[in-house]
Amino acid sequence: MTSGVSEGPGEDRTATPGAAGASGERSRAPAPPSPAAPSTASAPPASPELLDAALSLLRAWGAGAPPSAPPAAPILPLIAFADAQKVAPPICAMLAEALPGPAARLLTDTALGNAALFAEARLADLRLAARPLNAAGIEPVALKGVAFAAREGAPQPWRRMVDVDILIPADRFAEALAVLRDDGWTGPDGRVRTNVFGCYAHPTLGREGAASGLEVHVRCSYEAHGALEGMAERAIPSAIPGIRIPSPEDRMAHMVHHSQIMGRGWRRRSFELRDACDWRVLRDREDPDLDAVAARFEKLGDAPAFRSFAALMARIWDEDLPARLTEGAGDWPEETLRALVDPTRAEHWRRPDFRRAAWELATRPGMLNEYASRLLVPPHRDTTVPRIGAMIRRLTTGAAD
Repeated sequence: MTSGVSEGPGEDRTATPGAAGASGERSRAPAPPSPAAPSTASAPPASPELLDAALSLLRAWGAGAPPSAPPAAPILPLIAFADAQKVAPPICAMLAEALPGPAARLLTDTALGNAALFAEARLADLRLAARPLNAAGIEPVALKGVAFAAREGAPQPWRRMVDVDILIPADRFAEALAVLRDDGWTGPDGRVRTNVFGCYAHPTLGREGAASGLEVHVRCSYEAHGALEGMAERAIPSAIPGIRIPSPEDRMAHMVHHSQIMGRGWRRRSFELRDACDWRVLRDREDPDLDAVAARFEKLGDAPAFRSFAALMARIWDEDLPARLTEGAGDWPEETLRALVDPTRAEHWRRPDFRRAAWELATRPGMLNEYASRLLVPPHRDTTVPRIGAMIRRLTTGAAD
């Protein structure tokens, strides 16, 4: 099956994922945007041919079977595209199966070796952070990529990770930061503040002997009462004593919320192929109740975003999902795949969202509290003031920074 993505920007097509939502839903489909110039952001060239090849290899990876044939796309651009989408490890693993031996080793051994080293380092840093917390009677909740590793009790080289994210129950957040500070973890200004007020995470911590940054969350969203409320309380044991992980439903909700709501993916027809891999592994290993996840988004008026994303996942993985989970997605999945490889199309959806994003982020429950809190915390304040200025520019001009 091909991606169905056309070569050119094509005609304007308005997705209608908001049509099935209740009146007053926050996630309404955007109006048709005016064509815009391509983004100047640097990215490796992409094409429908590369996307088709990447999806074919990812489907083989997801099925646990070797590819039926080597990809038709040029290999080096394919690897560059996969790296930009944070799926180089699974793509390279499948290329190693599909290509002749010497060619495969030349092209994939370094990438796969580095992925293994990085995965081991992230897991080691998770254990390093958990050790003093456990001694104080605190069990951190591993989030995002390290949650996959904690669940298995082993590195997960397929999952690209930038840092280590942990969640601490709110009533022990200040204590946990003090424990980490005493163990040698420090913030970007060389300090750790235990009074971070309403911020949802402390500025990234580092420590001698740690290869990764550590993000310590008190919640997983700007909103204290959103789709991710109560994650720490619902956390379950992992394969590593002293480390917990979110429930399968919480992990799925967190991934979709982070990509499509906080990351503006639904509005901008955007996602990363890494999100698709997270979906596949969660579905295969943990089988979260998707109806329960959808209900959380429905409650907050974000159901169209979840249903559109679920339809995209069904499209990518040839997955037969119940119609109630994809209702109203329209052409959002196809348009999003087009935008993934067409900078003109991506900008077509991204630029009109600048002003809307500024307004929604400023008025969405929890955001005003988040920004006000960050103004009181010096490490956050240095970045928050410019961000507020950028938000004001977007509200008044609709322009990017």
